[in-house]
Amino acid sequence: LKTAMSISRIQKHLDLGRKVVIFHRRKQANVAPPFKTILDVTRSNANYKINNPESQEKDREEGYKMLEQADQFEQKYGGLLEYEQTLDYSSAINQINNAFGDKVVYINGDVSKKDKANAIKYFNTDGSGKDIIVVQEESGKEGISLHDTTGKHQRVLMSMSMPISSITALQIEGRIYRIGQES
Repeated sequence: LKTAMSISRIQKHLDLGRKVVIFHRRKQANVAPPFKTILDVTRSNANYKINNPESQEKDREEGYKMLEQADQFEQKYGGLLEYEQTLDYSSAINQINNAFGDKVVYINGDVSKKDKANAIKYFNTDGSGKDIIVVQEESGKEGISLHDTTGKHQRVLMSMSMPISSITALQIEGRIYRIGQES
């Protein structure tokens, strides 16, 4: 949901002629619908307690109680469980790439120094068509300049996660707020 809202905001900035710098922490997302996942784990644990030949009677009773509570939750919050199935749980990078395709360049640990330099160059070049740069926090918080040097395309900074420290936050912000910025 956060990424879907962010994609809408990114598009609004692009429509205004701005270039967008997006910082994120992780490349991969190992995310699944949270409530369904919890219910599945609860039911699995409950069935283990019920069906394990070494379980004592109190363990089996606890297992039945767990199943009952899972069923109650599902009945009460069925709409929430249905809604969470409609969300896109792929990584933010994949969602941004799917939404914006060739407009996006990347800086992360898998990008070679040459490709990193080209990504920065294309992003900073007016009219290149590369209007979004997605930067993994550790790979781009220092040593890169992404500020507007011509005054043609304001920069917007978005962070997909909270920085791990105040220094990191300042470093990230410093990628677009630099000496020589024109907007």
